[in-house]
Amino acid sequence: MDRSTPCRRALLLEAAALPLVTRRAAAAEVVVFSSGGLNAAYLAHVPEFQRATGHMLVSVQASSMGAAPDAIPQRLARGEPADVLLLAEGGLAPPATLGLVRPDSRVDIARSLIGMAVREGAPASARFRPPPRPPRP
Repeated sequence: MDRSTPCRRALLLEAAALPLVTRRAAAAEVVVFSSGGLNAAYLAHVPEFQRATGHMLVSVQASSMGAAPDAIPQRLARGEPADVLLLAEGGLAPPATLGLVRPDSRVDIARSLIGMAVREGAPASARFRPPPRPPRP
């Protein structure tokens, strides 16, 4: 028996395992701020992404726009870190103006059109009604 065979086997096993070790060592936490409109589609792909890459996604759901403290632009303005933003186009302008996002990193991933119809001859009051308010507790 060739004395180098066990050594070769060990070397081959180590070489085969190296990508696994490197992959785990390179695994990272990726913070994703996602708005409501995209959240369901995003969450459906999280497990597959994590299995394929070894990266752990930390998901934060928030609104794309507005002055609420939990809105994505407000979170960024306060310095909350995010690696990926999934939000409506209008929500990207304030953080971009402040230099909080890389302008060259934008990728449009969806196009959303909202339509509305009113029956011909309907009274003006039927054309616009504010949404009902929930009862106060």
